[in-house]
Amino acid sequence: MIGGFREYGASAAARQPLIAFMLTALERAGCTILFKSDASKAPFVIAFETSGGERMGVVASAFRAKRTPTLACCRFG
Repeated sequence: MIGGFREYGASAAARQPLIAFMLTALERAGCTILFKSDASKAPFVIAFETSGGERMGVVASAFRAKRTPTLACCRFG
């Protein structure tokens, strides 16, 4: 695993559709998935190889945005 960042527990069931979206997009783009971390840990890590042989990675804290505003009001000026 990639070091240097803190891992947190996460709901695997809630994150699975988001993770599947990322993995499917990479595979449809011709990438080979080399590593994917457990969905119950945040951030999620994907290591992949492009069709051209370049190895890359993604570290993402995937979550669904809610419709409820997180900031009740702001005053500027």
